[in-house]
Amino acid sequence: HLQTDLKEEVTRITERMRREHDRNERLSLQIVQTLAGTIDAKDSYTRGHSSRVAEYAQKIAARAGYSPRMQEEMYMMGLLHDVGKIGVPDTVINKPSRLTAEEYELIKMHPSVGFEILKNITEMPKLAIGARWHHERYDGTGYPDGIAGTEIPEEARIIAIADAYDAMSSRRSYHEVLPQKYIISELEKGKGTQFDPDFADIMLSMIRDDRQYTMREHTETVKQEEQSINRADLDGKIFSIFTMLEAGGFHTAHGMKFCMDDPEMYVDLLGEFVNSAKSRVDKLRTAFQAEDWTQYRIAVHSLKSAAKTIGADRLGQLSEALEKAAAEGQADYIHTHHRELIGSIRIAENSILTALGPHDE
Repeated sequence: HLQTDLKEEVTRITERMRREHDRNERLSLQIVQTLAGTIDAKDSYTRGHSSRVAEYAQKIAARAGYSPRMQEEMYMMGLLHDVGKIGVPDTVINKPSRLTAEEYELIKMHPSVGFEILKNITEMPKLAIGARWHHERYDGTGYPDGIAGTEIPEEARIIAIADAYDAMSSRRSYHEVLPQKYIISELEKGKGTQFDPDFADIMLSMIRDDRQYTMREHTETVKQEEQSINRADLDGKIFSIFTMLEAGGFHTAHGMKFCMDDPEMYVDLLGEFVNSAKSRVDKLRTAFQAEDWTQYRIAVHSLKSAAKTIGADRLGQLSEALEKAAAEGQADYIHTHHRELIGSIRIAENSILTALGPHDE
């Protein structure tokens, strides 16, 4: 359902922009490729979330006096603001109980991961803004960078209020759709602390104008769709393994070269990487905590080889840099980039599972 929604929204925007400059055509292609890597980031409680946030952000921008072109940019930014969740395990995203400290840290990585994915779309650099800073708070207590007030880009401040509104006006693992009066009270409380006061006022005016409470997730429709959708139909729409991997940042041509252009061997290596991922992470964490840089170098050298073999070039480059740092005893560099390395392993693992999972069923 999420895949269908996103494809329909991208198609609608692409058709509208097709007649414009070649710059926008290239942008549309890049957006489709980026979205392809996120479609299987399964979250049973946020069906349609990105589309709704995009719609609310666009409406806020319109009321704030943004030009039509800027409103379209806001829509795209809203659509892609959570793309970094591809790097968060589904068990964490869907967990109904309180998160552990480690799980919360995983959740907090998604803005930075989203930024790394979207920053490569050079035709519209603003796309990465919403992904990176939509969890910053106006009082400076947010993440990942802890910036405050007008240091937070306007676009991210808009998405932050749209994101929070949808979280309250749609069902989650810990609550159903909340009443409008409660949402209004929460937004009022958050003005100047969590939210930009001006954009919060615009959102509040939109809520008060919505007398029939249509700006929300309609749970009855969702439940009917859940009952009627056939899993096999969904599987038939999944992108091919190579397309999914490339959308997730893999260079499959490099991986195939190591496998003598044998796709079956390549798929086997991908599976071996997933099976060994936990063990690799455990070895790296143990060596890191003990500051045993000899063992750390051995572990990261093995990871470098495995990453390059499957075409995970970015992970391979990071591993190579950390291997060099460990050999030279550069503890500060390792401390700075170790967490990024662990996150990159998780992203690669999740990308492979996303690509292979439906084909193995």
